[in-house]
Amino acid sequence: MKEEVGETINYKNESLNYSIEVLKSGKPLKYFKTHQSEAELYGRGNGHSANQMMIANLAYADENRDEKYRVGNTQEDDGWNFRGKGFIQLTGRTNYEGANKAIQNRLANENITNIVNNPESIISSIRMAMISSMGYWIDHNVNSVTDSAGWSRDNVNQITNIVRYYVALAQK
Repeated sequence: MKEEVGETINYKNESLNYSIEVLKSGKPLKYFKTHQSEAELYGRGNGHSANQMMIANLAYADENRDEKYRVGNTQEDDGWNFRGKGFIQLTGRTNYEGANKAIQNRLANENITNIVNNPESIISSIRMAMISSMGYWIDHNVNSVTDSAGWSRDNVNQITNIVRYYVALAQK
C-alpha cells in the first residue's frame, strides 16, 4: 500500500491538482501530452486553480485512451467519480465494479455500501478504504501470489508489481 499512497498511508482521493507544465509533460496523465490546449485550460497556473474534475474526466475517459489501457469509464463524469480512492487508489469503473462484486460476495450479510453506486464511500472511513482494497485484492486474485510467496524481497516486489501494473493502466 505504501507504493501507492506513500509513507503516511493516506486513504483519501487522488489529487489531480496538477500544474499546466506537469500536465503538458504527460506524466502522470498521458492524455495531456497530446492535448496541450486542454492542459492550459484545466491545469493550475495562469491565474487559475486546477479543474480537477475536468482533468479526471478527460484523462480517465475510455474514449481518450488506447484500447489496451481502458478502465471502463464510459459514462459522463466516470473519470471523476472513479478516480483513485482508498489505500490502493482504486481507479476506473471496471476496478470499482470488480472490487464491489468481491465485497458483496464476501460480505453479503454486512450491509456494505455499494462502491459503484457511491464511490465516495471508499473514503468515508478507514474501514471502507480497507474493504475496497480487499475487494480489489480478491478481484485481481493477488492471493494466488501471496499465499505461496513467503516473505522474501522478491516476493514482496512481485506483489507490489501487480498493484503497480493495474495502477499504471489506469494512468495511461
